[in-house]
Amino acid sequence: MFNIVCLKYGTKYTAAHVNTLCKGVQKNTTIDHRFICFTDDSTGVECETLPIPENETGWWGKLALFKESLYDITGVILFIDLDMHINNSIDEYLTLGDSHDLYVMRDFRWKTEYSSAVMRFPVDRYSKIWEHYVDIKDKLNDLKVGDQNIINIVYNNDIQSKRSKLIEHLRLTDQNVHVKFWPDSWQEDIRFYKKTEKSDSKIVVGYGSADIFDLKWFV
Repeated sequence: MFNIVCLKYGTKYTAAHVNTLCKGVQKNTTIDHRFICFTDDSTGVECETLPIPENETGWWGKLALFKESLYDITGVILFIDLDMHINNSIDEYLTLGDSHDLYVMRDFRWKTEYSSAVMRFPVDRYSKIWEHYVDIKDKLNDLKVGDQNIINIVYNNDIQSKRSKLIEHLRLTDQNVHVKFWPDSWQEDIRFYKKTEKSDSKIVVGYGSADIFDLKWFV
């Protein structure tokens, strides 16, 4: 079973962002799947919704998706951030490689680090990410780190970013998972495009822009 999921927390992103992402996925996917939005407010959302696991706030909700048990969800999860434009077919995000592997996007700036913007993983297999976060979350309160920094200190032996280095001393010592990157050409950073240009990538990454679907050159 394939599950394509997103996360909406707070007010930065709206139901319209979820609905736009969902429509983009449906338009560019031929593979049968379940589309789910994890959210603290389902008002106006036109797809299936579930509460954010463990009532986690902000981007930390992404880490809760790695729990051993996640509602009635089984199979493979493809997570996509809300600041994305689905530009071409994303079928290969579901079919590439071994379904047991953890696939992530390469960080645009720190080339050896993992970005959590587009991730694929099987339910139950990578629960160490969630468990380690729970173990250290009380040590993160005053640090400007995010969910992908946690993933990096759990599984990445080549940390470069300042944020990941802030918590490098909290890394796990028994890392033996080979995390795989999506082909770099599949994702492109919106910041390197003029609004009049088109992209041939599968996904255009808004990089924090809540208004990505308003950019006219996507039409």
